[in-house]
Amino acid sequence: MYIACALVVAALLSKASTLSYALLCWCVIELGLAAANADLRPQNTVTEVDPFDYAFIYHPLLQLVPRPNWHYKNRIDFRGREDEARAGGVDMASLQGQELTFSHNSMGLRGKEPTPVDLARKVIFVYGGSTTYDVAVTQGETWVEHLQADLDNKYTVVNLGVVGHSTEEHLIDTAFYQSIIQKKPVCAMYYVGWNDAINAHIGNLIALMRITICSPWRFENPT
Repeated sequence: MYIACALVVAALLSKASTLSYALLCWCVIELGLAAANADLRPQNTVTEVDPFDYAFIYHPLLQLVPRPNWHYKNRIDFRGREDEARAGGVDMASLQGQELTFSHNSMGLRGKEPTPVDLARKVIFVYGGSTTYDVAVTQGETWVEHLQADLDNKYTVVNLGVVGHSTEEHLIDTAFYQSIIQKKPVCAMYYVGWNDAINAHIGNLIALMRITICSPWRFENPT
């Protein structure tokens, strides 16, 4: 539509030949870029859709959130990240290709559906990005679930972690969406920083953090 409108304007301005030719050249350039789109596509563009892509939906303030009542499976894949895995001491041979299961409850949070018994307990909210959501850990083994077990199930620990969320999204989530289970938490935990670094505009900062900070796959005892 944009190019078609530009061509119409060029035709209407045909008496002003210089301007008309300029618009025509611009349309040719745009069409050329469109035709060469496959060759110009950035190397990190997703070309294959996996179950993870369907697990999150758009949100006007939080960018994306887990899809409610959603269950899916994924596999650990270290391809292209071998150096980071080695730096974190990850046993790639045993973990590569391992199947992981993920469950979102009706509130759009990772974890099982809370029972009346769960909601009767005092609750603790945990905010964070992918290392709180735990993208590399199968259902039942996330550190949030282990934390609740370590507290002898005296508290219900709610996982509000979302892949890619920075401190900005955590603040919005806290300010406007804390009533998601209609019960105020006795406290909240924030595991933040990784996704803030993405917007720090410092070259190689992410790679440096991944090498110097313990890999999330080795996060065995969060307490």
